[in-house]
Amino acid sequence: MLGLFLSAGAYFSLAQLSDRSDFVSLMGYSTLAFLGYYCLLRQSLPFIVLVVLGMGFRFFFWNSTPILSQDFYRFLWDGQLQVLGMNPYANRPNALIGELNFPLFQLLFEGMGGLSQQHYSNYPPASQWLFWASALWGGSSLMSQLAVLRSFLMLGDLVALLGLRKILRHYRQPQSLAFLYFLNPLLLLEGVGSLHGEGIMMAAVAWGIWFYLQKNWTVSGGLFALAVALKLLPLLWLPLLLRPLLWKQRALLVGYGIFFSLLFWLPYITIEEMNHFLDSVGLWFSAFEFNASLYYLIREVGYLYKGYNIIYTVGKITPWFLVGMVILFTLWPKRNASDHLWRRAMGLLAIYLAIATTVHPWYLIQLVFLSVLTPYRYALVWSFTVLLSYVAYRTESVVEPPWLVWVEYLPVCALLFAETLFKKRFTASSID
Repeated sequence: MLGLFLSAGAYFSLAQLSDRSDFVSLMGYSTLAFLGYYCLLRQSLPFIVLVVLGMGFRFFFWNSTPILSQDFYRFLWDGQLQVLGMNPYANRPNALIGELNFPLFQLLFEGMGGLSQQHYSNYPPASQWLFWASALWGGSSLMSQLAVLRSFLMLGDLVALLGLRKILRHYRQPQSLAFLYFLNPLLLLEGVGSLHGEGIMMAAVAWGIWFYLQKNWTVSGGLFALAVALKLLPLLWLPLLLRPLLWKQRALLVGYGIFFSLLFWLPYITIEEMNHFLDSVGLWFSAFEFNASLYYLIREVGYLYKGYNIIYTVGKITPWFLVGMVILFTLWPKRNASDHLWRRAMGLLAIYLAIATTVHPWYLIQLVFLSVLTPYRYALVWSFTVLLSYVAYRTESVVEPPWLVWVEYLPVCALLFAETLFKKRFTASSID
């Protein structure tokens, strides 16, 4: 009962917050949510009870307007453009001033902020479908549009849970491990709370993995293509799945993945729109900085030896470094442990997050999901400490206290080191 009361009280309070600058309240209630999460996981509650509780906690956010991120304004803006028959990748929002007029124009334009106003959309096509449906079915009411998008996210979390449950059953692992993901407060806060689509992406990933394990290359290829069409990040580790396969199986999986990707992307993307999209994606490597770890150390070295911020140089090198790491992790000799794929996938994702110039809290949702398939639990600690990054918004200008960045990352690094040093072999059956 303690876990229920802590979680319910925490999520009710978090849903009532009106300003992300109230960092003390945010971290206080989030701490209670994680304590409730821990208590619920320690209890031997039936699967269906935990499902009902998890969905119930999500309903606390039903009538709330997100405060931790203003991204949802851009989501609905892109959706509104599509309702008007426009390509969301064709124009920057500030280029449409005076040319458009729809009921929520001013609210969405001002709400997205100056940074989003001056850049092309960087949300892939399948995410754009969700934005379009939210704008279309939500009518001219902001809260109605948010409710539609929130419905998709809640359904996505449930679908991901059911897929993860089947994966764990395949590996003969306790199905209750799926709640490490489903009940994780970061997923609730950044998913149904702030309306980021990582939860829906993980639903596609979960079922893609399941059909991959069943050697159904058509469906798994389509679902992995859908996951990438929702968020690009799975592209980082999906190549690892080719290693255990025969050449014919690889050809089928890649072929179906490419086929479905073309179906998802071609209706939206011409050469011009693709350039717009890639320009915006590139900014996350070479222009934006937030809550980084190793990159901040590299930046200080740049200041020491160059006298200026070397983010542009780092941004040009990082993609090639990641490509090299993907090739290395894919070709590295196969280990006997049946979770080798997920350990390597988790490792690749962790490396990316370590060197990234920008690490928003919702980026960790994928890492939390993958951690369920491995013995490693440092991602769960990180899913809590990453919320410390919101201290940067306690003032009007975004300022990150360096000491708090250390407080966020040191416990994660310490646990990662301990788990690597004293790791236990995951006792799952082989997927081969």
